[in-house]
Amino acid sequence: MGTSRLTMLALQDAAEVVLDTQGIEILRTYYLDASGEEVDAYYDLVASPNLGSALRIYLTDKVPAGSQLTLMVDYLTNDDSIAINWLSPAQTSSKTLAYMFTECQDSHCRSVAPMQDTPAVKMPYNATVRVKNVGYTVRMSANSTGTSLFGDWKIFDFQMDLPIPSYLIAFSVGNLQEVPIGPMGTRTTLITEPDNINADSDELS
Repeated sequence: MGTSRLTMLALQDAAEVVLDTQGIEILRTYYLDASGEEVDAYYDLVASPNLGSALRIYLTDKVPAGSQLTLMVDYLTNDDSIAINWLSPAQTSSKTLAYMFTECQDSHCRSVAPMQDTPAVKMPYNATVRVKNVGYTVRMSANSTGTSLFGDWKIFDFQMDLPIPSYLIAFSVGNLQEVPIGPMGTRTTLITEPDNINADSDELS
């Protein structure tokens, strides 16, 4: 389960927002009113055989041009997601933990989270990923800002300050280690399973 929280600027008066989705079950759509209170919003899905579904969210309060809107969507991904890929523990080199990774090119980030999934929209983002605390590591196409524990869960936080197109968003979860590679030593990081890290580092350095 995830929540997509989008901060948007209205370029014109708006009473609805259209987001891209694919392989996603929508649980709830809502936004913050002028006082910061959550307001539920009605929505519908218009399906396309090639593009997924357009998620149309209807706002109770019209957003004037120049105003900021904070919109949230609670959702679940499912097996139809194009961007999310899974390997069982037996399919990995270490044979210890399952491995998950995303491939969002060309326009498949809509199956990771509801968003405006087009290169025309570039955005900074923050992300929080929660996994069972059994040895999993999460890495993302963003800077790590810390980890914490909450009961049986380990929480990884990330931040990307540069506006990027959605197809560059990526993350992986598994038995992972990382090591800096290349002549600069700090600009490029190799992320792979522990038993491959030396060989992969030698090959790519």
